[in-house]
Amino acid sequence: MPKSKSELREEHFEWITDAIANGMLRGLAPGALWRTLSRAAPQLPFETVDTLVSLLLAGRNSEDGHRWWGLGCELAAVVAAHPSLLLTNYDVATIAKDPGFPQFPEDSPIAVVLLWRAEQTSQEPELSALRALRLRFDELAASNPKCLGDSWVAPEYLTYLRIEQPAYWNINAAAQEVQTLVLSRTAPLDALYLAAAHRGDSKAAVVKFVQKYLTAQGQPVDGLGADNAVERLAAYAELPWSRP
Repeated sequence: MPKSKSELREEHFEWITDAIANGMLRGLAPGALWRTLSRAAPQLPFETVDTLVSLLLAGRNSEDGHRWWGLGCELAAVVAAHPSLLLTNYDVATIAKDPGFPQFPEDSPIAVVLLWRAEQTSQEPELSALRALRLRFDELAASNPKCLGDSWVAPEYLTYLRIEQPAYWNINAAAQEVQTLVLSRTAPLDALYLAAAHRGDSKAAVVKFVQKYLTAQGQPVDGLGADNAVERLAAYAELPWSRP
């Protein structure tokens, strides 16, 4: 048996798979296994992940019968690592098409980023399956823009919004929710996109957002006003930048 989660390798997951199949891990919290699998999936072979996912889902029960209850970005992370699961694993394919899945908007932005990244290196038919699942997560996030107010939101999600520009998103509402901690890790071009969204709002809102962003980036805001806020941000976007 592996000594700690930090030491888990392929052979350890094979041991876990056998242990679950033989009923040896009934008392172990399944959430811990899902979180561990979601991190390790990119390094594991498809067969190991496929078998373990089926066993974990088979062992999940909830009062309303939904085996995906409470799963969101964990399942998305596993699928992003192995997109073929959406086509060949019956349980995963069924969950992905369930009208009640996903459940929580809070972790949807992270799931979107993971699935969107996977799309960049995928081909059909996996590509269409990934895109369909990503849209499910993204539409849930768009229905509750306050999910962007969490400090742990992946800043890459703002890059996704800028590039894909989904029509169902109220970008102005999104810009209002993004917190300072996220803005400190937000790319200037993404911030410029959000600032442009504020143009449908008051000029004061634009200045407030740009000031908030530049301050989070450690940039001076002296003399910032309605007549130069966007221009100052655009100038900053032209400088070399790397995510901290």
